[in-house]
Amino acid sequence: MGYSDTKGDFEWANAIEFANTIGLTSRNNNIFTRGSMVDISYRALNINLKDSQNTLLEKIKAYRAISGIPIEEPYVIVFKDKIIEKEVRDILDRKEGKIFNTDLEGIHFLFLSSYHDGNIKSLDDLKFSQI
Repeated sequence: MGYSDTKGDFEWANAIEFANTIGLTSRNNNIFTRGSMVDISYRALNINLKDSQNTLLEKIKAYRAISGIPIEEPYVIVFKDKIIEKEVRDILDRKEGKIFNTDLEGIHFLFLSSYHDGNIKSLDDLKFSQI
């Protein structure tokens, strides 16, 4: 975030008070939980960096370390093409049951050459992944 105790931005002994003043924390007690860490992480991404109008999240996006694509809730995929569904199920080693969009995140290609004879009816199912 650009703040430094060695450059005089704050004193280590008063780090919590300083964090409160810049909006990094809002601790009113001495209890620190995992939820507290999540809150601090979220706040760190959304407050301005030192001497800047940009947030840490904006800086990270500018360096293309993350995309601006919002994270979506997992949803069930209903396959239109049975051949593509079979290949995906084989890769996932899941013969039956629901397949969610998040299940496809590790699939980068499908080997469909044995189906080149025109049996694939639709490629719409590929829109759910980065294949």
